[in-house]
Amino acid sequence: MDLKVEEILKLKPQYVLPVTLTSGALLFVPQDKFKLVGLDVLPRDYKFWIGLAFLLSVALLASHAIFASGVAAKDARSKKQEMKERIESLSNLTPQEKGILKRFVDGKTKTVKLNPGGIAGSMEVQGLIFKSANVGSVVSWSYTMQPWLWHHLQAHPEVLDGAVPVNDSPFH
Repeated sequence: MDLKVEEILKLKPQYVLPVTLTSGALLFVPQDKFKLVGLDVLPRDYKFWIGLAFLLSVALLASHAIFASGVAAKDARSKKQEMKERIESLSNLTPQEKGILKRFVDGKTKTVKLNPGGIAGSMEVQGLIFKSANVGSVVSWSYTMQPWLWHHLQAHPEVLDGAVPVNDSPFH
């Protein structure tokens, strides 16, 4: 079996952890406990290799943890920046777009029927609303407000100041 260093470094934590636990047990558990299963000679005769396996596996687990923490921190920063940009984009809403969003807020509902073209289509492309059903008609479709936007508008209703009522639904 010809193991390359690169292959060992690519091992996932779920494969490294058993090596860490086993080698750690062989190093730190009293040797008389291993007599029951006939492994009492292993720690005595192969202590160097077991110790090396333990140290390397601990180092690999630590590097995985550090790398995963870095990725998680980067993802969190990206999501925070994305949310900041989304909220800033609300200052560029047209009065008609504000009017449609006001229908959600005033009706205390997250879903309304809208004409799938025009303003609703534009708002869908912007990621403000989405079609909440797989079926609709030419004149109306159920649209749901994005959760982040719902929460933001509940906390900051002033974003909708200057809204113009829009009646693009035959049901409104």
